[in-house]
Amino acid sequence: MEMFASLARWIAEQPMAVGGTWAVMGSALAGLAGTMFVTFVIGPDGRDITLTGLKLEVLGQIFSGLLVFVLVHGAILQYDLRTLIDLEGRLLTDLHFTARRADPEGLGILVERYASMVVERELPALAGGRHDPATQGAFDDMLVTLAATPPRMASDMGETLAQLVDIRTKRLVRSLPDPLMGYAWLGVAFATATTMVFACLVAGPSLIIQAMLSTLMSLSAVTIAYLAILMNHPWSGDMSISARAIMDILRWG
Repeated sequence: MEMFASLARWIAEQPMAVGGTWAVMGSALAGLAGTMFVTFVIGPDGRDITLTGLKLEVLGQIFSGLLVFVLVHGAILQYDLRTLIDLEGRLLTDLHFTARRADPEGLGILVERYASMVVERELPALAGGRHDPATQGAFDDMLVTLAATPPRMASDMGETLAQLVDIRTKRLVRSLPDPLMGYAWLGVAFATATTMVFACLVAGPSLIIQAMLSTLMSLSAVTIAYLAILMNHPWSGDMSISARAIMDILRWG
């Protein structure tokens, strides 16, 4: 299912203006083309409207349940990562001020180097679904050096470092994609396509109204699926989480 997870990641990385345009135009054209195909190839007499309505109702329940799961997962993921990156930034800021007072050319540079690598290397790597060993090495160097500093450092330095390790670990674990999400995106893709197909089978009092109904139903399904993709990729695209609390360290340095 890696193909569907990679496709969802690629969609999330596109600018929202481009992605939104493709979602609207693609679903509208698909709904309109499907309506024309069903009307002129199958014909009204070849459709069982009652059976189509029952199947569409069942499909809607399945689709909505799947999308609720994906949307809730994305909302929780966004909230958790925003909280973790903010806490990490606050702890790192405290360490930075302490390090600059004690040893600006040594400890201070190590903290700034780690902050820079998080912004420039690690977050883009996480957006692509992978770790960045170089940033992990910079963090380990900073951690070991700060832990071995003489007693002139703050007395609560050990507690701050322990909290920083815990928060960073949680952020990395939450940032990497869950392998099971590949199956979820397969389900979203299949349910979206099936909903668009069934939308074309809906009959209206006229061809124009039927085309409008099919287009709107297709547009709704694609738009919700697109929103779910954006929310489940917190480090990608225009909706990505900003590491402002960590970037401030570079500005102050």
